[in-house]
Amino acid sequence: MLTNEEILIKLIIKYFKNLEKCEAIIKYLYNHTELFEQKYMSDFPEDLFRFFAGKIGTYARQKNKIFEIMNKKQIEKMKIYELMEE
Repeated sequence: MLTNEEILIKLIIKYFKNLEKCEAIIKYLYNHTELFEQKYMSDFPEDLFRFFAGKIGTYARQKNKIFEIMNKKQIEKMKIYELMEE
């Protein structure tokens, strides 16, 4: 039977994996601006491009904030669980 802390740590690991997938998608969009182009388009949608650029930093800040909240023991357990899953 898992304790609440163990469940929390496993959920954080899943959250980080989802963040990594989202970050990969956003980086792909950021690096492939041709996807934003439209037929006969004269103005590039800079607002949309800046939105994706800003999202890249958001994911890193979210991870850092979670690590600030967790204590050292929880971080160590998280690393052990991550290694066990690989």
